[in-house]
Amino acid sequence: MKYHAPTQQFTIDQRALLGVSMHLRYAIMSIRKQAGLPLTPHKHDGPMETAQFAEKALLDVAGEIGIDMGADWPGKLDVSDAA
Repeated sequence: MKYHAPTQQFTIDQRALLGVSMHLRYAIMSIRKQAGLPLTPHKHDGPMETAQFAEKALLDVAGEIGIDMGADWPGKLDVSDAA
């Protein structure tokens, strides 16, 4: 993101947002792999565990900076192609 002082506007590079979303998807994929969870959308029964809390935090970060990852809850996003 860049700030242009004369016009008092922010400019956000689309490539930067794409890069951030790719990094977030990779991080979610890594978390799921380490926790032994499926990379495809799945349902989790019972209380959330550490992996789900970490995934939720990453999805929340994306939402806070205006990126719609296609899911807002752990286990709902397909990250099988995030490499």
